[in-house]
Amino acid sequence: PSDTVNVLQTSDNGTPLQKDEPQAPNPEHGVAIDYYLRAGSSSVTVDVLDASGAVLRSFSSNAPAAAGGRGGGAAAAGRLPNTSALWRVPPAAFATSAGMHRVVWNPVSGGGRRGGDGAGVSAPTELTGQFTARLTVDGQVQTRTFHVMPDPRSGTLTP
Repeated sequence: PSDTVNVLQTSDNGTPLQKDEPQAPNPEHGVAIDYYLRAGSSSVTVDVLDASGAVLRSFSSNAPAAAGGRGGGAAAAGRLPNTSALWRVPPAAFATSAGMHRVVWNPVSGGGRRGGDGAGVSAPTELTGQFTARLTVDGQVQTRTFHVMPDPRSGTLTP
């Protein structure tokens, strides 16, 4: 992965375009972690570690794909999705075949509403600093470090 800026998305989601309007998908938000497999494998894991070595996110061929999609439509911890099923993108299967592959880690955590009236909106936490991507394929491990810089618009930068 390359160094990246952690861009915080605004709270104005707008109205999704109708399905018959011309549109193209935006690239996924986050740090792109590319990996190449010379041959197919039955066990592939990509872990994102913080500076202390704690695992922040794990992508694995041995676990079901994490739910995701446009508009934050994923149901988490027993909560209902906040978008229609028409607008949610099904999660992609974790690739273990030979060739070039990519997973995207979103370095923004938290944030959300406590009530349905819009009150109590908590700001997302922006993860910045040095991180490590660890690829494990059939017991062989490779690591690469990368940096996530804060969004210059967030006001967290020091002059």
